[in-house]
Amino acid sequence: MNGTTTFEPQSEPYRAFAAELIAYWTSFARSGSPNTFKVKSTPEWGNYSPSNPSRLVLQAVNGATSQGSFVEKEATEDTRRCRIMAGRVKTMQD
Repeated sequence: MNGTTTFEPQSEPYRAFAAELIAYWTSFARSGSPNTFKVKSTPEWGNYSPSNPSRLVLQAVNGATSQGSFVEKEATEDTRRCRIMAGRVKTMQD
């Protein structure tokens, strides 16, 4: 039926993931930085730049009782795709 659903309790990994994600975003909204009010045990969400193409990977890990997020170097192919899309921004906005 429209408007009805069944909710299942979240598992511990998904609760940890949700808490982490919410903390990053609310920290950004409150202070302009996702790191100011982040969960203390989580990685620093660094600034992205062409000379430092790193990204934060947010994930829930099955069987874990805490977040499984980490920082990784962006793959060259991903960087190429992002540059293609960034080059189209002006055209898409007009």
